[in-house]
Amino acid sequence: MARSMFIFLIVSLLLMSCTAQMKTDEDLGSMIAGNAMCKTPSRKFHGLCFSNQNCADICQTEGFLDGECEGFRRRCFCIKPC
Repeated sequence: MARSMFIFLIVSLLLMSCTAQMKTDEDLGSMIAGNAMCKTPSRKFHGLCFSNQNCADICQTEGFLDGECEGFRRRCFCIKPC
């Protein structure tokens, strides 16, 4: 039982690490291409953010290009070129 819990913990940590690294590489790619993107918390989106599409729709009404849910607090961040 303890061994299976340990293995589950290790696999979970590896998965989170890989996901975080992929996100970092994606951000770095946009910086290298010269089109750095800036993120700003949405002013109109209220509540927990679970749908990137809903977040993007609200952000577009605010004049941004896109939006995505982020963070532990699940907030909607709007995206535009810096």
